[in-house]
Parts: sequence; structure tokens; C-alpha cells
Amino acid sequence: MLEIEKQKKALEKRTVDLEKKMHEVAKETDFLKDINDAMERNQTAWKNKIQETEEQLKVAQIETDKDEKIRDLEEQVRDLMFFIEAQKELAKKSEFTDGEIVVVPSPSLQTKSMTPPTVRGKVQRGRGRKKK
Repeated sequence: MLEIEKQKKALEKRTVDLEKKMHEVAKETDFLKDINDAMERNQTAWKNKIQETEEQLKVAQIETDKDEKIRDLEEQVRDLMFFIEAQKELAKKSEFTDGEIVVVPSPSLQTKSMTPPTVRGKVQRGRGRKKK
């Protein structure tokens, strides 16, 4: 009988220990579930924030493109107005009535292909006669 009492006490102690451990694990599980829920809410919030930011970026890019196009069109209008004004002025002067305006590119805009190739500072003009 004494043996049974000892086994009973050992089993009761083991049961109490297991119940404590089960209670701790249940608390930890609840804590982890709370953290998981918070992380899911944060993930959703960040996804929404990223989507809003991407949309704002698209709008900003459209605005930038539009501003660039407006600047280009304003420049074209300015050039066209200059051309029209020049034509009017030339039309007023009789000596330029049948004249033509030719725009020549400035030297800074010319490319190397527009200038003849040089050899030691001299202009190369074709091959000439072959040397033997």
C-alpha cells in the first residue's frame, strides 16, 4: 500500500507539472497568435501604403511628362512666332521680297562628319597619285 501511495503522489506531482506546462504553452500560443494578427495588419497596411505611393509616383511622372511637353510646345511656339515676325519684317522690305531665309547651324552644333578629315593639321583632299 505504501508503494501505491508513492506512485499516486508521483503521478499527482507529474500531473500538476504537466498542467503548469500546458498552461504556459497555452499562454505562449495566445501571445504568438496576437503577434501574428498584428503582423498581418501591419502587412496589409504596408501593402496599401506601397500601392498609394506607386499611384502617387505614376501621377508625378505624368505631371513631369506633361510639364516637359508644355515646355517643348512653348519653345516651338516661340520659334514659330519668331519665324512669322521675321517673315512679316522681310515682307515689308522690298529688297527681300523674293528672298529666302536659310538657317545655318552654328559651329558648335556641327559634327565631325560635317568637317573634312585632317592629317597632321592639313585638310586631306582625296588620294591623288599612288606612290611607288
